[in-house]
Amino acid sequence: MYKYTLFLSLLILGVALSASSSSSSSSSSTCRAITFSGAGDRGAWETGVVIGIMNVRQPEDYRWQFVTGISAGSINAVAMAMFSVGDEPSARDFLQNQWLTLTREDVYVNWAGGPIDGILFQTGLFDTTPLVHLLNRLVNTTQLANSDRGFLIGASNIDTGVFDRFYKNDPNITLGVVASSSVPGIFPMIEKDGQHYCDGGLTYDTPISDTVRLCYETGATEVIVDVILEGALEPMANVSGMHTIDVLLREGSILARNTHLKDIENVYMAFPEAKLNIYTPNTEKLPGYVLGFQYSAEMIKIGIVDGQNPPSQNNDSSNF
Repeated sequence: MYKYTLFLSLLILGVALSASSSSSSSSSSTCRAITFSGAGDRGAWETGVVIGIMNVRQPEDYRWQFVTGISAGSINAVAMAMFSVGDEPSARDFLQNQWLTLTREDVYVNWAGGPIDGILFQTGLFDTTPLVHLLNRLVNTTQLANSDRGFLIGASNIDTGVFDRFYKNDPNITLGVVASSSVPGIFPMIEKDGQHYCDGGLTYDTPISDTVRLCYETGATEVIVDVILEGALEPMANVSGMHTIDVLLREGSILARNTHLKDIENVYMAFPEAKLNIYTPNTEKLPGYVLGFQYSAEMIKIGIVDGQNPPSQNNDSSNF
């Protein structure tokens, strides 16, 4: 009887330990996500980075559960979010095809009264009605709602001065993408749900912290985010031969760099265990200008190389 009782006790203990071990194992999980910065026509470069990443990784290492973005990055994000986790090749092909056929006239045109009309009577220099029509055609809201990939974008609320976040269940999500992409002064502000918005980059250039937060909210114990930043983090430049326009552009790049660094620093302050894979252009200057939309093919090729190169993975917040 004693032996039977001892055996039964050990059996129960073994089952309990096994259950405990199984529970511990199942509670340990990894969440992968990708986030896109504001970029204008450099969204084509961001698409190239996605292609490059997928060229060199195993499929399980690019199954992004969440995709987020700001400004042009929000356009890439909403396109990718229409495809469920595991169908990244379809998302990649969709992005590439759209950027290769995109023209400036698909995004913005002059107002009927020309630049004077834009300056004096509108809220932006150019008319982005074409972008609204384009996104209404391309964004399949039913497909977006049925996808299991999480999604977040945002825009700067001009009424309140804060950053508002939009999710995939937003009934006016297409308008949210346009709002996130509305460069202040260049494109008109967008009215959405009774509020007025402009480019999300005015307040929050890359939603890295939000992306990490979304991952941790799933219960994941390991969070890995691929951060696609249009803009080098390297601070050095030879400015001795620069003139007025060059200096202004250099100052703008410094502002953008510091914004990126602040976004990264905020992550490490709030989520020190998160891992960021940071991709930036390795070329000194991407072709064209930010609102040109005529060099997509070239920028995709550059992005592919950048995506295939090892990313920056410095998780020491003291460097930021």
